[in-house]
Parts: sequence; C-alpha cells; structure tokens
Amino acid sequence: MQLVYMTAYEMIIKRSKLVQKYIVVIYGATSGVWSAAIQIAKDLGAIVISTVGSDEKENYAYSIGSDYVLNHT
Repeated sequence: MQLVYMTAYEMIIKRSKLVQKYIVVIYGATSGVWSAAIQIAKDLGAIVISTVGSDEKENYAYSIGSDYVLNHT
C-alpha cells in the first residue's frame, strides 16, 4: 500500500503543488492511487470532487473524504 501513497504524493504535492482550498477532481476515486490522492488532498485542505461507477463506490468515496461524488452509472 505504501507505493500508492508515494505515487499520489508525487502527483498531488510535487507536481501539482496543491494547497489549501484548491479544487481537485479525481477520476476513478476507488482505485488505490486515487483513494490515496483523495486522502492527501483532504489533509491539505483541498475540496475534492471524485467520480465513481456504482452506488457502493460512491459511499466509499464519501467515506474516505470526497466532498462531492459524481456517479456516472
């Protein structure tokens, strides 16, 4: 599991230079890397919008910190 957090950290912190109150859109929020990205972004104070493909995944996305979830089913 550590590798997914390292990947998400690299993209969220180092490449995008995310700061508090930025809005982040995460496509496919329930995959390992993107689940980690949601948690990192929320820890930094960002607003997180994510997409999912089922009601079960929608509930999961909210539970890990998404502020808004778009269910594309």
